[in-house]
Amino acid sequence: VNDRVTLTLGLRADTSKFPDSPSHNQIIQDAIGYNTASTPSEDVVLSPRVGFNWDPTGDGKQQVRGGLGIFAGRTPYVWISNAYANTGVESTSLTYNNSIANGGIPFNPDPNNQPRDLGAAGSLSVDLIDPGFKFPRVFRGTLGYDRELIWGIRGTAEVIYSKTQEDVFYKSVNRVQTGTSPLDGRPTYSTRSTALRDAYLLTNTSEGDSMTESIQLSRPYTNGLTLFASYTHEEANTAFDATSSRAVSNFQFAPTKGDIYKAENGTSLFEVKHRFKVAASYTFKTGPVDHTLGLYYNVQSGSPYSLMMGGDPNKDGFTTNDLLYVPGSADEIILKDSHGNVIDYSVFAAYLHAAGVSSTAGKILDRNSSVTPWAW
Repeated sequence: VNDRVTLTLGLRADTSKFPDSPSHNQIIQDAIGYNTASTPSEDVVLSPRVGFNWDPTGDGKQQVRGGLGIFAGRTPYVWISNAYANTGVESTSLTYNNSIANGGIPFNPDPNNQPRDLGAAGSLSVDLIDPGFKFPRVFRGTLGYDRELIWGIRGTAEVIYSKTQEDVFYKSVNRVQTGTSPLDGRPTYSTRSTALRDAYLLTNTSEGDSMTESIQLSRPYTNGLTLFASYTHEEANTAFDATSSRAVSNFQFAPTKGDIYKAENGTSLFEVKHRFKVAASYTFKTGPVDHTLGLYYNVQSGSPYSLMMGGDPNKDGFTTNDLLYVPGSADEIILKDSHGNVIDYSVFAAYLHAAGVSSTAGKILDRNSSVTPWAW
């Protein structure tokens, strides 16, 4: 724009093509109304962005910089591939836990002559794609200030804000709500169709945002010595962390308060609330040989985690994804050990306190509401 202001404008266009479709499974179509041959939208997605640099004084000793734009998120090709591999047409996973002595099925090495009529033991599990599925993307804005300080030190302060536009979310679409838990009010589910065991739909959510603030001091290479120190604070929320390559694992290990169809914002598993970094390096010569000695130190707050409960209280078929209900008072529950002996509630209360949870919450805990100790 002039000798103090620079603007950078950009426009990115993305599209995906799916020349092949997953196999169509009429059993799934008839049972729950979903088409296993669906593929994501092939629409063109435009991502505009603008950035600026401004030298307020014109002497090159400070600058204000920032930008706004739409940016691509994680590329979900492995999640899309699940729907091609798990249509229930090319292969079926058969589980039958019964001994031969009790009428079970002996091993048959012939792949073309495997047992097929075992009722629920041979029911299908399939992966599906929402035909309107969009690749992950975020809106992001940043604002920073850089300045030369004394003794050759440079200071930087920066804020970055991100808002999810599209992210991945999984639904177990062969489940339908049929009740409510009398203990804590969470919804409970039953199977929609006995023709299949499970069906996991890859779809989108717009829930999620993050804010990161950081300051840093650095002394660039001078007389062989380089120094650096920084502090970063972060608040990060998501509706779904998507930590696995498989649809079933993504669903069964995603903590939920019970509603498996609701994308609910919560603390991200990847949030690092506080982080301090210090680094120093010194370069010197001995004869013709260059040497560099470096020291690096990092200390950060712990990783978020969720307290869970077993027993599948929402009856979605998994005992690995149900967030803990904390009683409103000690007389709401009876605690027993593995031998059936009653345990005093104070033992449970101490466990909750160590995880940073009130022992009389009277509610289902939020996702990732506990944090591991600081790490360094």
